[in-house]
Amino acid sequence: MGNTKFPFGDAAAEAVTGTGAKALTISDNLTIVTCSSLTGNVTLNLTFDQGLEVGAKMIIHAIQGGTGRNVVLGTGFAASAADLTGVANDEDIIELFYNGTSFVNLSAWTKIVDAA
Repeated sequence: MGNTKFPFGDAAAEAVTGTGAKALTISDNLTIVTCSSLTGNVTLNLTFDQGLEVGAKMIIHAIQGGTGRNVVLGTGFAASAADLTGVANDEDIIELFYNGTSFVNLSAWTKIVDAA
C-alpha cells in the first residue's frame, strides 16, 4: 500500500525541539511543524521528496517557553518567508505553500498567544 497523502491520509507532523539546525524532508501535501521545548535558536532546513506537488502547504507552529527563541527559515524557504524573533511565552503560526522550488509564505507570522 503506497504513501497516502493528505487529504486522503493524515497530514505529516514534524516535531522540532532543542537547538541548532534541523533538517526536515517534506513529502506530503500538508505538513505541520511544531517547534516547542526549544533550548536555543533553531534553523529549519528543508529537502523535498521527488513527489512533492506544487501547492503543498506547510504550517509552522512555534510555542515559546520562558525564554524566546528565534526560528530561522533556512534552505528550502523563499527569501520572502521571514524568520521569527522569539518572545517569551508567545505562540506564533505561519502558513506557507510550495511553488515548485521553495516554500513561500501566505502571510506574516501570526501571534496566537501574546504574553506581553
